[in-house]
Amino acid sequence: MKTIKTVVSWNENQQQAIADMNGNSVVVYGKNSASPMELLLGSLGGCMVSIIAMLAEKKRMFVPGLQVELEGDIDPAGMAKRGQGIRPGFQQIRMKITADESVDRDSFQQLVQMAGAICPVKDTLQGVQLIEELD
Repeated sequence: MKTIKTVVSWNENQQQAIADMNGNSVVVYGKNSASPMELLLGSLGGCMVSIIAMLAEKKRMFVPGLQVELEGDIDPAGMAKRGQGIRPGFQQIRMKITADESVDRDSFQQLVQMAGAICPVKDTLQGVQLIEELD
């Protein structure tokens, strides 16, 4: 088992949250930055595209034009606690995975299915125990 660690700090002067991930800093909330929910979609897309590319390389398959487009629906009433029974998170996430027309569709579909089965971000979104600790 491997533990992955990220530290997110609030920068009061710049009014932004900065995540330090393995020595790489990313603004995860603030002026002119992606929202945490957009970053979540980006993480899912990045995971899928990188695994598809890795699997394609192993199969000596060329996948030009590989792209993952994601959309997520969120109801702001869930965060505002205005609507009982409304989740504060995504209600639905849609993922469209495309490649150039030159790519064999059956082989591409197999790659996508294999990637979806082993993508750790997708697996995490389907349910994981979250342990919260106050210090």
